Amino acid sequence: MLEPGSLLDFDLGFGVPLAGLDEAGRGPLAGPLVAAAAVLDLAQAYPGVDDSKKLTPEAREAAAAIVRERAVCWALAVKSPAEVDELNPLRASMLAMAEAFAALERKPVLALADGNSVPPVEGARVQAVVRGDARSLSIAAASVLAKTARDAMMADLDRLYPLYGFAAHKGYATRDHLEAIRRHGPCSAHRLSYRGVLPDGQGRAGEDDCSVPGQDGSDGGQGGLFWARMSCADTIFGVNCPRQMLCRSPGSGLTTFLSVGSSVSAFFRVFPAGFAG
Repeated sequence: MLEPGSLLDFDLGFGVPLAGLDEAGRGPLAGPLVAAAAVLDLAQAYPGVDDSKKLTPEAREAAAAIVRERAVCWALAVKSPAEVDELNPLRASMLAMAEAFAALERKPVLALADGNSVPPVEGARVQAVVRGDARSLSIAAASVLAKTARDAMMADLDRLYPLYGFAAHKGYATRDHLEAIRRHGPCSAHRLSYRGVLPDGQGRAGEDDCSVPGQDGSDGGQGGLFWARMSCADTIFGVNCPRQMLCRSPGSGLTTFLSVGSSVSAFFRVFPAGFAG
């Protein structure tokens, strides 16, 4: 029996198929911003799925695995540090959530977006939900997908740039991170517009300061490292070309390069055999 006010109850109350949208990494000084879209089969159970900020790393990984296995479909989109600098954190997160929705193999009629801003989703009605990751099961599912994918990318960056401790602080402005930047200077994974990255107080404060728009309203097209997380193998690949990503179809045993948008790395789950897409 559903408890009044439960995450599942919130989603069922809309009475229509829906997707949850959320992002991770708007505030850090370094690393990508990752957005997720998740369409859940609400007849299934999703034990442990909750606001990712409430979960331990181990619990988040377990919850994300359940979402990847049981969701109708899900997708991720990534904005590089250079894109976050160019677009500003809020615009980058809105575009990433819209791109994650666009990458879904099945698009419902409604999208619930965490926060108080509405991403420019096409083909569905969008509703912003303040503290949505603590209210909606679908948004909570998106939050754990985005957070675990980004954490894995930061671990990958830690191997590329071991001087900064990315695996520990995930790019946030900790004392150790700021000291590493002071000693070694920023690397290509840093967001140069964020305060604390460049000397003499240059750069803006972070996610709450969104005053620097994109130059032409486009979604960027900057270079940098992009990653593709495989739903079948939970493997991180670093790709040095922003126009390509590695993908593998579950069960196929094949790995191929796919061309994607000039600035988007889409992450997706292929429907299981026998499911009509």
